[in-house]
Amino acid sequence: MITALQLQNFRGFEDHQIPFHPTTTIIVGKNNAGKSTIVEALRLVSLITNRYQRLEFLRLPDWLGRPKRERAISPSLSGIEMDVKSAFHRYGDPPAKITCRFHGGEAITVYVGGEPSIHAVITAPNGDLVTSRGQAASVRLPKVQILPQIAPLEETEDILGEEYIKRHVITSRSSRHFRNQLKVFYEHFRDFKQLAEATWPGLRVTSLEGRKSLPGQPVSLLVQDNDFVAEVGGWATVSKCGFRRCGFSPIRKTPTWSYSTSQTYTCMRTFNAA
Repeated sequence: MITALQLQNFRGFEDHQIPFHPTTTIIVGKNNAGKSTIVEALRLVSLITNRYQRLEFLRLPDWLGRPKRERAISPSLSGIEMDVKSAFHRYGDPPAKITCRFHGGEAITVYVGGEPSIHAVITAPNGDLVTSRGQAASVRLPKVQILPQIAPLEETEDILGEEYIKRHVITSRSSRHFRNQLKVFYEHFRDFKQLAEATWPGLRVTSLEGRKSLPGQPVSLLVQDNDFVAEVGGWATVSKCGFRRCGFSPIRKTPTWSYSTSQTYTCMRTFNAA
């Protein structure tokens, strides 16, 4: 569980710390107050918590001026839409620094430089620096999952590789892979079906067709709205209520869906704080 997030020289924040409640934290603010910046910082933290045990620990770049004993991991930012040129407070100089602290005493410090790359230093609960994959194996960082930005579904999908889908489940490509996510995490299909039907009167999620087919073959999600039955991509085109996004974060069992009429657009997110 996250206890605090500190942002230094990062976008609109010169030096600001956000405390987190033990169960649920809700962030409210005016436009351009920095809400999206906090989510962006957490997205970078999530890259570390999900990949730190598989990456090599290397020396930090000299321009950071950090002690030579520190080692860092540098995960790929593929699929993460981030403009590093505007990442620094009032368009100042790099680096930006993001520090995330956890209830067990662990901490992650992420440095953002002038190039599209990040370097993360991990601190163990006893305060020691983690400098190798061997040490990382004994540190249990809590997993941080960030829902990607809501976007329309693709009209059709073909089956993609399982590792590729897992790698992009929290990136901006997630909406393009929704049916594939349900296939890969099919053990949560019933949860998704129950949540969607419970909050959308008249909706019935009937089946995920083609989930046992080979890569390159189509996978389809069949849905029913009252008497109208179709694949979700075709239903989005002709249904009276245009289905813009029906998403699910299977790792967190977290539903995210939205729908629109001709004049309004409503988006609902439900977060599992566990």
